[in-house]
Amino acid sequence: MNKHRFELTSLVKLVADGQTRHEFRPDLQPVEIAASIFRLSVGDIYMWCLDEGNFDLEQTVAFDLKLLLDSIAVK
Repeated sequence: MNKHRFELTSLVKLVADGQTRHEFRPDLQPVEIAASIFRLSVGDIYMWCLDEGNFDLEQTVAFDLKLLLDSIAVK
């Protein structure tokens, strides 16, 4: 994964901003969190394509992202 890719650099900034606002755990690097979000999203899209669009992609991505974000949110 190219660390200079626009989507990844944008996510890194969003995550770092969230950490500054104490929304995300500070013990994780923003680039690690962003890369995980990116991989998860691409993986969901890939699975949707393999399944020829036979499931609700938006609902699946929302569910998976919620699980991931809940795991990194400051409680």
